[in-house]
Parts: sequence; structure tokens; C-alpha cells
Amino acid sequence: MDDSDNTNWILSAKGQNVTIPAGKEDNSKVTIKVGTTNIKEVSDLSTLYGQTTDYTSVSDVQWQIFYDDETTIYLIASDYVSGNLLPNELLNSGNATKTYCKKFVTGSSDTTSPILVGEPWKNASLSSTVQNNPYLKWVGSAVDTVRTNINMKSVAYMMDTNKWSNFAGKANGAYAIGGPTIEMFVLSYNAKHNTGKLGTYGTNKIDITTANANSNGYKVKGAEGWRDYVKLSDTTNAAGDTDGNMWVRTSSTKASGYWLASPSSYNNVTVNRITYTGYIDCNYFSSVDSIGFRPLVAIPKSSLK
Repeated sequence: MDDSDNTNWILSAKGQNVTIPAGKEDNSKVTIKVGTTNIKEVSDLSTLYGQTTDYTSVSDVQWQIFYDDETTIYLIASDYVSGNLLPNELLNSGNATKTYCKKFVTGSSDTTSPILVGEPWKNASLSSTVQNNPYLKWVGSAVDTVRTNINMKSVAYMMDTNKWSNFAGKANGAYAIGGPTIEMFVLSYNAKHNTGKLGTYGTNKIDITTANANSNGYKVKGAEGWRDYVKLSDTTNAAGDTDGNMWVRTSSTKASGYWLASPSSYNNVTVNRITYTGYIDCNYFSSVDSIGFRPLVAIPKSSLK
């Protein structure tokens, strides 16, 4: 390459050379702030879990820091996303007062739904976000038993990055899915609350530090052992927030809860959710008209500046 052309080169996430004219800003990277704090300069991002950032993608959606690992930061929509921003295949709830809610399908016999037809999570676009997802480990180990489960098809739809791409924003390499998995939810909650305990069932502590499962999906652990629901200990309002905290939205005005991208152990047609009353539980993918979505954006830390 002739250096006299006064051009810089970088390698994009897709392995392509991208030219950056000398003296110009590298627009493949973004600065994300909480207030005046650049999050790239924060050594322990768990101290900022639940804080609202200035990251932008679609209008009227604010993003909170949900979780981070060695390579990626995950942002969650701070509230339920308006139904008109959600993927077209999702159906209106039928409840005129719940415009933030949509359903996966009209019923369990809806064979015309693209969410149910075939085996969508086998598609190439889903191979990394579903089968090999580090926060949905059970799927990779149960691939043969869950391939035709309806709840897994609903989860696969939530994790199809093509369907949720409008939420990803401008960060290089960013992608979006329809909500966090139950494993990531547990890691996020425990990191912030620093106890490893998520609440009480009667007078007994509940611990879901690790996520167990059966042939249908994930369980959570209570005093009676592994089961399909658990009460969270913290539903208190965060500072400046009159609707609970990042993990639990305590108002049911817009929705009664939000979907987690994980199949439930209850049966093979139920999907995990977080309710406004502070439970991790589940509901039928086809029979609800009051559950909303809070998409999750994954941003490579290498894209931060």
C-alpha cells in the first residue's frame, strides 16, 4: 500500500478493509456514556448495571447496562418497546389497551405462523445466537430433544438477529435479540445484588445462581428444589425511576411482564418471563395478550472508544 495516499486502514468485524481518511474520526467505534462517564473507562461495569446510557438506535427507546463479559457489553431497553417497533410476524395482542404487547401466534394450531413452521433455529443465521449461545447453554446440550419443541421455536425467533436488527444501533458488530436469556438475567441480578440469593419463598431463601433444566426448559431453585418459578427479592424503585428497577418493571399499565429468551421447564409450549409482581415464571406462548418485549443489544467492547 502506498502510504502517500494519506489514508488509514482498519479491519472491520466482517474481515473487510475499511478506509479512514487521515485526520477523520473512526466512525466504526462509538462512545457510550452514563451521564458524563465514558463506560470504556470504567474498570468494573457491574457498578453501572441498571444505569441508563446515551446509546441510540430506534427513537423513544432508552438503553440500560444489563450485563457485560470479557468481550461484550449488553444493553436492555429500559421499558417495554412499543408494538409498532416489534417484528412484523408478531401478532397484535387483541387487547386494545395493551399496545406494547404482541403474541407469538394466535394459538397452538396456527400452522401458518413463520414462528412455528419448520425448524427455524436450525437456520444459519441462528447457529451462533441460539445453539452456541454462552448464556443459553442448555440448548446446545439438548439439541436433539428440543428441536421440535414449540417453546424453543419461540425462543429461536426472539434470538433471530435478523428480526431484531432495527434495535442494534450504529456500533460496529452490534446485534440485537428480543430479550435476555434466563442465564444472563441471573448473572446480571446476582452481580448487582451481590448475594447469590434472589428472594424468599415463604421463609426460605431461593438460589438460582445456576440454571437447571429438564427436557422442556429451564428451572429455578426454591426451598422445595428445582421448579418453574421463583420470587425475586428486589422490586423496589430505582433512584429517579417510579416503575421498579431494571430487572422488574412494577407497573402493569403497559404490560404485565416481559419475555426472557429461554424455554421453561413447565412444559414444551411455555417460555420464561419476568412479571410486574417480581416473579421469574413462564406463560404459554400462544395464549397471552399482556406480555411485552424488552430487546437486548450486544455491543463488542472493541467497538467502544
